[in-house]
Amino acid sequence: LQRLPMWPVDRNHVLDAERLLEQWAEEMDEKGKVNGRGFCISTFSHRWERPGFDSSAHPDTPDHKKAAKLVQYGEFGTCPIFEPHHKFDYYFWVDFAGVDQFDLRSKQLGVCKLPAFISATTEVIMYNSSTVNYEPRAWT
Repeated sequence: LQRLPMWPVDRNHVLDAERLLEQWAEEMDEKGKVNGRGFCISTFSHRWERPGFDSSAHPDTPDHKKAAKLVQYGEFGTCPIFEPHHKFDYYFWVDFAGVDQFDLRSKQLGVCKLPAFISATTEVIMYNSSTVNYEPRAWT
């Protein structure tokens, strides 16, 4: 896609975490790894680059800088505290891809579930953009 997928429009590009974990469990070795890599689901915490209440609202810049950084992070395969001993397959939970962006009731339910989504992930990646201020977020 080269951009962040949007739920439900891009649902064919969004993985189902439960199925993904079931498949991982079937293939993992005695250390919980597949092909020598551990499993990591990261919550992507960020400010929307183009906030609003209409169709112009979008979490990323027109050149998709956040999507590119997520790809880069995932390709690296680890974070500094685990290097060089552990490599991971990274999967990201992004609100734009996991919460319905059109149906208001579904969107409200998705926002209410944010704490559950966050608690089910391995880590939280805080993206501090050079174009929007991250710090005013109250919940992080």
